[in-house]
Amino acid sequence: MACSIYITRLLALGFGPVGLGIYSLAKRIIAIVQTCSTMSMGVAVARFTSLVTDHDSRVRYLIAGVFISTVPSFVIFSAGLVFLKPLSLAIFHDDKYSNVILAILVTLTGISFYTVLYGFYRGKQDMGKANLWNLIIGGLGPLVIAFSLSDSMRIGWILFLMGSLYLCTIVPLCAQILPNLHLINGIKRFFKELLQYGFPRVFHNIFGSLMFSIGPFLAAYFLSFEEVSYLVLAQTVMKIPQFFTGPFGLIALPKAVSLYSEGKKDYLIGRVHDVMCGVVHIGVFLTIQIYIWGDSIIIAWVGNEFIESVSLMRMLSVSLVPYMLYAAFRSIIDAVEVRAVNSINIMVSIFANLIISLLLIYFGLGITGLAVGNIVGVFVLGFMSMLYLYRNGWIVKFDLKLKTIFYLNFVGMVVAVLFKEKISYLLWDGVSIIPILLFELLLGILYLFSLKYNGVKWVILIERRIWG
Repeated sequence: MACSIYITRLLALGFGPVGLGIYSLAKRIIAIVQTCSTMSMGVAVARFTSLVTDHDSRVRYLIAGVFISTVPSFVIFSAGLVFLKPLSLAIFHDDKYSNVILAILVTLTGISFYTVLYGFYRGKQDMGKANLWNLIIGGLGPLVIAFSLSDSMRIGWILFLMGSLYLCTIVPLCAQILPNLHLINGIKRFFKELLQYGFPRVFHNIFGSLMFSIGPFLAAYFLSFEEVSYLVLAQTVMKIPQFFTGPFGLIALPKAVSLYSEGKKDYLIGRVHDVMCGVVHIGVFLTIQIYIWGDSIIIAWVGNEFIESVSLMRMLSVSLVPYMLYAAFRSIIDAVEVRAVNSINIMVSIFANLIISLLLIYFGLGITGLAVGNIVGVFVLGFMSMLYLYRNGWIVKFDLKLKTIFYLNFVGMVVAVLFKEKISYLLWDGVSIIPILLFELLLGILYLFSLKYNGVKWVILIERRIWG
């Protein structure tokens, strides 16, 4: 996450609004198409690997997952090579971006290997190796490439090198599979189980990617690449929850599957309540602080050239809480429900997003209308996720301590505004964002201590887990 933010800064300063818009659109295309090409094998392999303990069964799931994930990717790669220029013209309105299309195809092929390996490690709860590969391929590697080439304006080459990193995962996959090729016999059942679980979730993943891609695509079609970059930068605010819900989701899926299969539903219900309260409490705090510091964040991050993103970021920040609720609970819903409930929820939210966006574009609201459509879609998604949990008995009773949260965040808002007034001259003179980060870290710690003092259960439980 931190690497991704800094990579965006490097590319924004090197490419400018137009170049960053093209790069961002390419990344959105990768995010959407990979959900089809991998057939949701990342989550499928993780789920079924966590349900078995013997080595042979785990390797069979791995072999089946690799086959299911890579075949569609090779088909897409072959077809894409034939239509490089037409695709470039259709997506970027110019056939000179054929090299960007090629980079997209290479990235998709590499991801088909990476997603299965990562899911395999998740299922085994070997998060050390999973996180190491994620750090190298999704963080440090792209950071080095962006740092070295961001001034070159070679968007296609940068994307190609970043995509090629994913192909490195072929090495550990071969190390797992080649000594166990004899296990291919009897793989039919494993193949069928993975496909039955993964295929219905393809649509969920497609629409999940579309949630934050509809706006940029419509902006590229109706507006300009500059406005694509403004919207994408503003949408970065929705990555903040990944600091909290990302690690939780990676661990929660295999863990929740195990607990549910052991009949420990009551224990899971208690944890659902704790997570819900934690998400709301953290989300409200983040929303207020991002709204206050939006202009300072954009200027310190990517410079005055992208100041148009500020109002969009502040707008999108109001949807943080519903998005965090969805992000926190999607793994639990996937674990306890064979039906693709998340897919249904996100399809409805995407429909709401698209309709509102098109209507507001028609009435001339431009990029602001696309941001509003995004907000509506996220609220629908969060509401439907919580509605599922409530109807199925996962939310029985809860106390969000709203009065306490209101007072604490009001005090935090006042303190943040006063602090901003004191250091505003530093921020606008281009000084580092470090003072903001240090202040927010201190304010966040005080917020957590205040929650603990007021008897908020999830904070107390985390403290016990950390300190014993």
